[in-house]
Amino acid sequence: MIALYREGGQARYIPLPPHGTDPPTGTTHPARTWAMTHLDEPISVEDMAARAGLSRRSFAGRFRDEMGTTPAQWLLEQRLRADRSLLETTDRAVEDIASSSGFGNTAALRAHFGKRVHTTLSSYRRTFANRSR
Repeated sequence: MIALYREGGQARYIPLPPHGTDPPTGTTHPARTWAMTHLDEPISVEDMAARAGLSRRSFAGRFRDEMGTTPAQWLLEQRLRADRSLLETTDRAVEDIASSSGFGNTAALRAHFGKRVHTTLSSYRRTFANRSR
């Protein structure tokens, strides 16, 4: 059995599956594909629904059925996934990383990153930067 948390409250790091591992089918696939190429822009559920040719409500229901989560949570996860990759593989400034993934500012990125990954950006970068290069 593996403990879910490390000593001191630090969460275990689980490798992310590569980008593009979402199902390549389904009603919401065109919206997901479009969103992945526009992460640096503001994206609403309405924007994604329009890409799928559905109303917001229909899109949200189908998205949950296909992906097991809400469109907003999926989008947040994709943005954090992109940020983790950039922290691991580049020396780009945190401000640039936040902007390129659609967070707009470092405060928003830090808040979401801390909630989901349970560590700071600098600690994550220190831990994983040498492994990926």
